[in-house]
Amino acid sequence: ADDDDDADVQTQVVTAPAQPQVQEQRRNSGGGGGGFACVRKWECGPWGQCIDAQQTRTCTDIRACNDTITIRNRDYPVFIIDRQGMPETEQSCKGGITSTLATQQKPAAPILPPVQKATLPPLEAKPLSLWKSLPLWYKIIIPLVIIILLALLVLLLFWHRKKKVKTNINELKDWIIKSKKAGASEDDIRKNLKNTQWTSEEIKQVLTETKS
Repeated sequence: ADDDDDADVQTQVVTAPAQPQVQEQRRNSGGGGGGFACVRKWECGPWGQCIDAQQTRTCTDIRACNDTITIRNRDYPVFIIDRQGMPETEQSCKGGITSTLATQQKPAAPILPPVQKATLPPLEAKPLSLWKSLPLWYKIIIPLVIIILLALLVLLLFWHRKKKVKTNINELKDWIIKSKKAGASEDDIRKNLKNTQWTSEEIKQVLTETKS
């Protein structure tokens, strides 16, 4: 029966009257069941932690009933029905913690070792390098000697390579002369020397020199 009454009340809350002025007159005259009503419906959260032998919780009206309702920019009074009343939000409890311990008790500060002053090692005088200890004229002569030795080495390598090329040219001439005596033509000789390290210019020069 309570659920049916709640449904009827909610229908009255949601449905606006077609003629508010007429309903106001009826309500003032004491006849009929016009007007608006809202039935509170409470919903509470879980109980909190027990502190100082007390614990609390939060309860809210999920229907959010107000004492007025606005329809078409006009406020109408609402009759609020609270059958159960607001549930308890505080109760006593056992155990838990006390507020003084919770706020004042702090973890002990860690014991740090005493700060030790760093001792720097004594500065040692570094010996001068050999190059810095040489006289100025030594510093001039030594680079010149190195440059001269490098130049002589390059000239020696160039002379050795030229001599080797000359020797190889003479060997090539002897091979071409023997090949011609054996009946090989210049085209055959060119084909045989094509896959060697001899260039076409060198082969042409030797063939010209060996023409009888």
